[in-house]
Amino acid sequence: MAVGRMRRGSGTSRARGVLVAGVALAATLGCVLDAGPAAAAKKSKDALAPSITTVAGNGRQPPDTAGAPPGNVAATAVTLGSPLGVAVDSHGNILLADQDNNVVRAVAGATGTFYGQAMTAGRIYTVMGNVDGVAGQSGEGRDGPLGVDLDDPNGVAVDALGDIVVSDTGNDAVQLYCDSPGFRYGVSMKAGIVYTIAGGGTEGDVTQGGQALAAGLTSPDGVAFDRYGNVIVSDTGDDLVRVVPQTSGTYYGQAMQAGDIYTIAGINGDYGYSGNGRPGALAAISIEPFDGLATDAQGDVVFPDADNNVIRLVAASGGTRFGVSVRAGDIYTIVGNGGDGYTDKKPALKTQISAPQGVAFDAAGDLLVSDAGNNVVRLVPAANETYAGAKVKKDRVYTIAGESAASGYTGNGGPATAAEMDDPAGIAVAPSGQVVVADNGNNVVRVLTAVTAPTQAKRRR
Repeated sequence: MAVGRMRRGSGTSRARGVLVAGVALAATLGCVLDAGPAAAAKKSKDALAPSITTVAGNGRQPPDTAGAPPGNVAATAVTLGSPLGVAVDSHGNILLADQDNNVVRAVAGATGTFYGQAMTAGRIYTVMGNVDGVAGQSGEGRDGPLGVDLDDPNGVAVDALGDIVVSDTGNDAVQLYCDSPGFRYGVSMKAGIVYTIAGGGTEGDVTQGGQALAAGLTSPDGVAFDRYGNVIVSDTGDDLVRVVPQTSGTYYGQAMQAGDIYTIAGINGDYGYSGNGRPGALAAISIEPFDGLATDAQGDVVFPDADNNVIRLVAASGGTRFGVSVRAGDIYTIVGNGGDGYTDKKPALKTQISAPQGVAFDAAGDLLVSDAGNNVVRLVPAANETYAGAKVKKDRVYTIAGESAASGYTGNGGPATAAEMDDPAGIAVAPSGQVVVADNGNNVVRVLTAVTAPTQAKRRR
């Protein structure tokens, strides 16, 4: 099933889709929504059609040496450099990994002070990375967030405490901005300081259970926090999914110590496709930059196994997920039949997807997928429900944004299923049903707003 893989080299730009949290996000950011080019959208043929708008980026291609985008300006006025990972904090601020500019930016969802800066709603700010935008590497624990040199940051996530975790891809490390003082990942941390929490060893050293700061990561990409505060990282170059526990305990069927690193998917960095129904650390996976990560309310880790054209899950506990019976610590395919193509409105395991890159969950437990190879965003309902005015069935796959095979930048202000996207990447979902997507190939971040929030006929789990 796994065929010739494509790796993104340093400095190149291939972004994937992202969903974002934040109640009434589009209304909050209304001052920055613009129509973009070719705004006149044709009438959608499908009732399942949230509206789509751009909230960050002007859609222009950056120069070879873009430098740092300006700060404290309208978010839709800046030229982004391949936005990849996206997250939303509890205040509705959108965080995005601005890869080619070597920074993490925030699009303010409200006016106030966040991450040590005064921000105005709808404007964009640098919150991590050197403001000159030059790639580099800084000593951890010594610099404030704007004094840290990042190199090709790909993934970003934020937790309820306001801590930001970033995959510092070019430096083979994972960085954490500490928003409030405390003891995390085996380290006593101060507020406003950036700490390395994983990476620093020999590249390709995939030793299980050793100190995370001595681990050899290879081009880490997607990052996420789980319900326990553990950091999950896609160790892309080694074809592994790994965990850095915040506190000691048993997670994903393994006993773990705070600050150490553990593999929960992938075996010795082997590239392939195997292991469904077995412990995740004995399975072969084939992840590709950028592969985002997500965790659900049960603590399960879900990730795109991109080169195999499937979505896989490592269960935190036993039960049923999207029609599949699971055991703690084991790995399962939950979306995709392995074929590289496009089918819609079929059962999840009989659907064809292509090079998926981002995943996220909404408050109802529905799964969202950025199907990058098809330039669309997909919905997998967790229960029979009404979504964006249309009835959908649990465990089937529905397109909610983009036109299959079409690559472009059209449709702002109209139905999302009539819009064109280009290589959607990072993804996140708000409780209100809004979705934020990193439309990487267009160098913008876009928001999907459902006509009505998801309502379920009956909860499945």
